Amino acid sequence: MREEVKPYMRYAMILTQAVSEIVNEDSEYYIDLEEVENNGESTDLAHALLNVMPSLIASDLMGTPKNLIDSNHVANKLCFQYSTIEK
Repeated sequence: MREEVKPYMRYAMILTQAVSEIVNEDSEYYIDLEEVENNGESTDLAHALLNVMPSLIASDLMGTPKNLIDSNHVANKLCFQYSTIEK
């Protein structure tokens, strides 16, 4: 029996595909990961991807949160909320 994909997982798959365009050399969003590493900017890229981008998206789509700490707080609440949902 095939299990139905949860909406949040479907969204995650779509978002992951979109963000993965950064490693496609033909994409207008291409980021050369080797160049990033050679320039010592790996932490900057990780911070942009894991902290800044989610905060900007949340601010644009939902009007909140307004800063990285607020964004992290919302993300932590969601992690807890979804970790307690019966699977």
